[in-house]
Amino acid sequence: MNAVFSACFFAIFTVILLGISEHISPRFKAPMLAGAGILLFLIMLYYFAPVLKKLREIADYAAMGEGFSILWKGLGVSLAVSVTASFCRDLGEEGVASKLEMCGKGAVLSLTLPILEDVLDLIGEMLG
Repeated sequence: MNAVFSACFFAIFTVILLGISEHISPRFKAPMLAGAGILLFLIMLYYFAPVLKKLREIADYAAMGEGFSILWKGLGVSLAVSVTASFCRDLGEEGVASKLEMCGKGAVLSLTLPILEDVLDLIGEMLG
């Protein structure tokens, strides 16, 4: 719970600094946004690590190693694309952000193809 409040405080502090620096020197906006985004992302990963460990244990217990691996990769792609697209939008580049999100959706779709093949094989076995 403290992590959430710390992240909120950091975000508010960053917004205040961005507001002040925009009047002094606007060229610092992009590096400050990038730094704040990266730091908040790392805070999220640090506090999300126990959840990932537990999910790995559940996946190993349920013998779904490859499925969990695909899920993990898809989550990683989604998070990276989301953070980067948000950063692009913050800098006023909506077009770049939307194209990036489209690429991310394609990447996640390509990751799920092995699962789709397994499902189709299972359906074929049930019907055949």
